Amino acid sequence: MGIDHIYGLIGMKKWKFLFMHMRQWDTTDKLFLISIQHTKLECGSETLFFNFNRDEWGSLVANTWNTHLWEYYDNRRITMNIDKPVIYEKLRQRTK
Repeated sequence: MGIDHIYGLIGMKKWKFLFMHMRQWDTTDKLFLISIQHTKLECGSETLFFNFNRDEWGSLVANTWNTHLWEYYDNRRITMNIDKPVIYEKLRQRTK
């Protein structure tokens, strides 16, 4: 019939919403990036969690808007990179 599944439509809308705000560098984008940073800390990795296997890593993180988007990415085998300076490269250095 050529009709997209509702899951695919919702995922694409979330994806467009995220990138629209990332291009504008507005307050919503900054809140997304804070949430992404928090999820990275929960995973305990420097690598962006969107490219991890959700089945293996998903139990380590709290459910957020970003983790639902991650689930969509993982189901569709989409990879993503965010090259903004506010995403931490190193989580900890010289903890005392």
